[in-house]
Amino acid sequence: WVQIPSSLLLLALSGRLMLRRWPLTATGALASIAMVGLLTTQGPWIVFWSGIIGFCTAFILILTLALPPMLVDAAHVHSVSAAVFAIGYLCAVVTPVLGGFAWDLTGVPWSAFAPAGSFGIVIVALSLGLRLQ
Repeated sequence: WVQIPSSLLLLALSGRLMLRRWPLTATGALASIAMVGLLTTQGPWIVFWSGIIGFCTAFILILTLALPPMLVDAAHVHSVSAAVFAIGYLCAVVTPVLGGFAWDLTGVPWSAFAPAGSFGIVIVALSLGLRLQ
């Protein structure tokens, strides 16, 4: 359900959002902030922060899946898109494993969320290095 509003927002504002660095940077930063909010609040705030995380990650997913056709030659779109999917699924599989490992290693429950929270920081760092032309 979270992906529907983010998809509609991207559709309505696609000319202003695509091939820009700030949407990736802003949603990556907001996802990290929301992860901290998720870990430090209680009650209904957990639902709120979870919604923010879902919105940001859906937004990032749509933006990254739209990049290959816009950035590479038409002859290479299929291979770059496949690489984007492969990297995305790799992150989706490895992140929970790393979270479980962190919890087992430290014995601190919130450390299980550290790998997922760090991806927002990674997205910000990677988006700052993109050449979007």
